[in-house]
Amino acid sequence: MKSISHINTICFFCKMKERTLAYECMRRGEFAEAIDLYDLAIEKQPTEPALLTNRATAYMKSGDYQLAIQDCQKATALCPQFPKAWWRLGKCYEAQGEWHRAFQSYVRIWRHSEAQKRLRAIRAFVMGPSLTSLEKCLTTPANFCVVTLDDNVRGVVSNVTMRQGDIVMAIRYADLVTVSAGRNTTWGRALEKVDTDISEAFVVYLAFALVQKLVQNPNDPYMLSLPTSTENLPMFWSEQTLDLLGPSHIRSEILQRRQNAIQMYQLVQTHAPEFTENIHQGQWMHLVALVSSRNFTIRTQGHVERVMVPFADMLNHHSTPNTKWSYDEQTSTFQVRALQDVDVGDVLYDSYGARDNGLLLSVYGFSQYKNPSDRVRIADGIYLHRNGLTTWKDLAPLRKAGVPPRDMELAILRRIGHGIMRLQYPTTLENDQAWMATHKELTPEYFIRQALVSEKMILYEWAKIANECLRNPTLQQRKRWKKGKHERLYLKAIYDKFKL
Repeated sequence: MKSISHINTICFFCKMKERTLAYECMRRGEFAEAIDLYDLAIEKQPTEPALLTNRATAYMKSGDYQLAIQDCQKATALCPQFPKAWWRLGKCYEAQGEWHRAFQSYVRIWRHSEAQKRLRAIRAFVMGPSLTSLEKCLTTPANFCVVTLDDNVRGVVSNVTMRQGDIVMAIRYADLVTVSAGRNTTWGRALEKVDTDISEAFVVYLAFALVQKLVQNPNDPYMLSLPTSTENLPMFWSEQTLDLLGPSHIRSEILQRRQNAIQMYQLVQTHAPEFTENIHQGQWMHLVALVSSRNFTIRTQGHVERVMVPFADMLNHHSTPNTKWSYDEQTSTFQVRALQDVDVGDVLYDSYGARDNGLLLSVYGFSQYKNPSDRVRIADGIYLHRNGLTTWKDLAPLRKAGVPPRDMELAILRRIGHGIMRLQYPTTLENDQAWMATHKELTPEYFIRQALVSEKMILYEWAKIANECLRNPTLQQRKRWKKGKHERLYLKAIYDKFKL
């Protein structure tokens, strides 16, 4: 009887024989035969990434890139640290002209010199001609690349290693789109002659500035870099999509923004009719959506100005960003710097500020799970915050109703209970969480459900707190109200005690 070790030795040489024969077939250009041999080897060792990448090479040589990609993807799933699989995957995507995916593949092995060469070689293809042309506005080397990320969202990644404080990008003031430029257009001057209060006037003037750029140069690189479709932004959502929000205050915020944009257009139509002869209302809504979601506020020459910034407006939001922007008056440049050390391939994030999901969703079209700045409106002017904070403005309706400060807390608790009862959502928290677990595509419905989950979690926490407080006579008798404070944590002690 043969020993176990002898049998293992025979099996090992069988595997080696298949690999060797496959290699010889590859060397002779007999790719179909090589694939057959690799099939046999993989059947015996289905979790061996090297065999999969070798068969992928045979598929590539045969011109079957889809099967090659499948093998490389299996290999990277089995061993994410296997460089050959990422290299071959990048080559497959390059051969098919899928530059963004090729870039993402090479980024995974960026420490290898050959991968670095390929990243430099395909960067222009990834960026495209308009973005490559737009780089003229940079005063420093382009330390980034604009790519399509895994979730099919455009983002900015680093293409070099950077240290904390290094400049990611610096853009000249002359290349910013400014409110001043909008005011200096024919339409801007006509509107400035009108003695009328325009809500969010900066939006109107920035829209004028964008159209002026397009008039001067139909192929303006910055204009070509802007999204051509805004259908995912709430201003363009259908009534059916909006109905998913149910009683959430976010729905009314979206409708109000839509109405504001229409009123702006009517104002422009009255006082600058030449503009609306060429820009119809649908195009205007598109401009307003772009401007509202892509502007920055800078201070220059002693005054505050709203601007739009090439490349910087492509940075996505994160609650813990790895970059920070500022305007440097000495060099007259808008700068984005690294807040921490950054490696090649790291996605670069900015922060849009501490904003609740109502603002994030109605302006930018996305929401944030467990947003620390989130809040829920339970009545006109009264919001429940995730962190237990209320502002003087939040309490205004109660003060106007003549509620004495010493009774304010109990009145708030009762209002919380009544407000929560009035909110009738079409789905439960469990329904939304179950739906999100099976739907990962970042659609409007996904962000709506995510916002509703955040709201319902806040309501659930506050309902528990209010019930505990109202049932506890000791807590009812405590007088903790301090009149005169502009802002206070009105139930912070109770909130902390009963917080889930």
